[in-house]
Amino acid sequence: LFVVDGTLLVSFITDGKVGINEVKDIEQNLESESLDKCIIIYSTAITSFAKSAIVALSAKGKNITTFTTNELSFNVTRHKLVPKHSIMSKEFKIELLQTMRCGERRLPVISSNDPVAKYYGAIPGDLMCIERRDECALLTPYYRIVARV
Repeated sequence: LFVVDGTLLVSFITDGKVGINEVKDIEQNLESESLDKCIIIYSTAITSFAKSAIVALSAKGKNITTFTTNELSFNVTRHKLVPKHSIMSKEFKIELLQTMRCGERRLPVISSNDPVAKYYGAIPGDLMCIERRDECALLTPYYRIVARV
């Protein structure tokens, strides 16, 4: 376990599956360090009980992101077929919703488990801008609300 910049807990689990005991240890470390964000990097699998415990931690306001070592073996944002993504500010999100005269539920969604959303640390409720090139080679922004799908 490592604490990065006093704001993020990073846990490397390389021995076997991630079980409920490992998640409880992470929860204790989050509480003792007064942290809300955690990245769990594992090599094999996460048990169903551990997944349930991670969901419960998320419901308590903890931002838990999981990556396999294979997911981290390359930078998904540098792939030639992946357009530029960015997380927009809360102010921009409010302005966009007012301009479009709609609510969050009317926007298209991107899963919080999407590889690029995970890479940027997007949490449900964040607004992501995806810049795609169209037929005329113009950059067109597409907005997606991050949701737990």
